[in-house]
Amino acid sequence: GTDIEGCQHGTHVAGIAAGKSATINGVAKDANIIAIQVFSKITDAASCSRGGLTSPCALSYTSDGNLALEHVYSLRNTYNIAAVNISIGGGQYFSACDASQSSTKAAIDNLRSVGIATVISSGNESYKNSVEAPACISTAVSVGATTKADAEADYSNYHPVMLSLF
Repeated sequence: GTDIEGCQHGTHVAGIAAGKSATINGVAKDANIIAIQVFSKITDAASCSRGGLTSPCALSYTSDGNLALEHVYSLRNTYNIAAVNISIGGGQYFSACDASQSSTKAAIDNLRSVGIATVISSGNESYKNSVEAPACISTAVSVGATTKADAEADYSNYHPVMLSLF
C-alpha cells in the first residue's frame, strides 16, 4: 500500500511523463504507460535505513529490475514501446559499471537492439562527479534533473562523461 515509505515515487514519475488532466499535463500527455512492479515490502529496519527510509519500506532488488526489463522485451511485439523509465538506483560510480552490472547491461542491450531506449535517473545525492547504478551502464540513457530555470538541480547527480542529458 501507499502507506509504506517509498511507494509514491513511481506514480509521481509516471505523472511527469504521461499525466493528462484539465489543468496540467506531463511531457508526453498522449503516451501510454505499462506499469511493472519491481518493489518489495521490506520490514528489516537496517535495510530500510541504508536507503534513508524507515521500516517498513519499499525497496527493489536488482534481479526484480532485470526481470522487469526482460518482461518489457517480451512485450515488444504486442505494444509499440519507445522507452523504459527507471527512476531508482543505488551506489556511487565514477566510471561505467558495465562489468559489475553485467546482467542489467545485457537486459538494456537487448532492449536497445530492438529500438527501445532505457532511460535512467542519475540519482539525487548531489554527487558532482558520479552517478548511481544502473545509470552508470554505458548503453543506458542517463538523465540528470534540472530546475524550472533549466539549470542543473543542486540535488541531481552529475558526471561529465556518463550523464547523457538533463
